[in-house]
Amino acid sequence: MKYFVIIYLFFLSLSLFSEEVKKIKVSVMDLKAEIGVDSRVVNLLYEVILSEFQKYSNVSIISKSDITSMIQHEAQKEILGCNEDSCMAEIGGALGVDKIVLGNVGQIGTSFIITLKLADVKNATVENRISKTITMDENKLVPLVKILANELFKSFKEFRTEPFEDLTLDDHKNKKEDSPSKIYTWITLGTSAVLFGVGGYFYFNANSIQDDLNSGKYAQKDIKTAEDDYSSSVLMKQIFLSAGVLTLIGGGILFFLEGEGSKPDSKSSFKISPAITSDNFFVFTSFSF
Repeated sequence: MKYFVIIYLFFLSLSLFSEEVKKIKVSVMDLKAEIGVDSRVVNLLYEVILSEFQKYSNVSIISKSDITSMIQHEAQKEILGCNEDSCMAEIGGALGVDKIVLGNVGQIGTSFIITLKLADVKNATVENRISKTITMDENKLVPLVKILANELFKSFKEFRTEPFEDLTLDDHKNKKEDSPSKIYTWITLGTSAVLFGVGGYFYFNANSIQDDLNSGKYAQKDIKTAEDDYSSSVLMKQIFLSAGVLTLIGGGILFFLEGEGSKPDSKSSFKISPAITSDNFFVFTSFSF
């Protein structure tokens, strides 16, 4: 009797273990190519999705080629004409699968939009739905599809047999790389504005002192002090305005080096026009964005 109980428990544990590791059957339906998207590109993206899903040990993938071999031609046409989630759930039940993956790739203006959803066949509900819009660049489609596929299967991530790839879209990468240079550009231009402001103060102070000297406002004993103040103001004006010009030129150079002014379709421009008279030095600048 003792040995019988041990054997019974052994087979019971095997039964429970087999239930625990039972694979989930997932049918990956054909991706739909919406208006403006090449169906051949969508077919390749479909294969990318399959390759990502097959990296999960507890998931049994049924592809469109498997479905084609399982059903007759008339049934295939019925599936292709089915768009409702409840309809897809009925088809999934007929195929004996637990979940169905549906998706489409479309174009809106100058952007691609990819949508994937994971439907639960038993409950006829959408278990997970994800969508992403990116700028219309086909080079970004493959990494994006991989990201979305793994996001769709996030509930199975502990069963993944390969490490997740470190995938980033170019939009994010360029944004991170461009930010520091843009910050330096605006800091430089802001500094030049401050320098021009201080130089402008000394400019008007020197003119005010000169007007007072010409009008005889100062007493004889104060003329020497006023003349010294005038000379100091003129010197400080020249220093700050010259520094402002150099800083402004540096900001303009940074502006174009970061690529804004070098793009073919860019409408940005930066111009510096100096004007020199016998008494003063002026700089006219113009920006357009």
